[in-house]
Amino acid sequence: MALLLLVIVLCHCSWHWLGGSWLLLGIPFAVLFISPHLRHNGFLFSASDLIPIALAMVAMDLLEHRRFEWGAFVLGLSAVAKLLPAVVFAPLLLAGGSLRPVTVFLAVILICFLPFVLWDATGVWNNIVLFNLVRPTDSTSLMHYLAPGVGFLVTFAAASLLLGLLVFLKRRHWPLLGQWHYLAVGLILTCLCGKVFHNNYLVWLLPVLGTYALALICGLVIPRLPRLRDGGVQED
Repeated sequence: MALLLLVIVLCHCSWHWLGGSWLLLGIPFAVLFISPHLRHNGFLFSASDLIPIALAMVAMDLLEHRRFEWGAFVLGLSAVAKLLPAVVFAPLLLAGGSLRPVTVFLAVILICFLPFVLWDATGVWNNIVLFNLVRPTDSTSLMHYLAPGVGFLVTFAAASLLLGLLVFLKRRHWPLLGQWHYLAVGLILTCLCGKVFHNNYLVWLLPVLGTYALALICGLVIPRLPRLRDGGVQED
């Protein structure tokens, strides 16, 4: 069901960019499904990660249509399912020029976690927060092969780059293509700087990278193509 939801939202958020081009609409799905290795390891062994990324993509579609409160609500559900990748998407809630979406996002997380906090606050802290802070690296991660000081500098540089990109987007009034730039770079850097890299992370990356490729084509290529009108060709 999560995969079906992901496919539907990719179609919905992409179709209106394309002017009815089935060929271009297939790009995100080619990225998703073309590799047997990715299909096997991503969708068979990491099915639970389809839920948070599907919800995050639904939220992105709502934000694109300027339904910021609903987008924040759905992104909050994504964060409750799994903190990543929702945390990478969360700064885009500021695109509405108001803190209300951020408040909705945090409220959804608080309401969903509150019963567990009341039942066992220490367990929630240890599993959700402390585990991710003190978790050791393993051989799947780039950080595993770097000295602690070098790893910190790499992580700091990545965080600074993302912060600078967000400031740039805010000054440019949050252009849609720029938001997809941020998501693609943000998720890639998150994977590179993480303490582990597992197959399920591919499930976060592929829908975003496929849609990002589509956004690049629509933003950079399509506006330069001649358009057919009244049986003739009209140059932009």
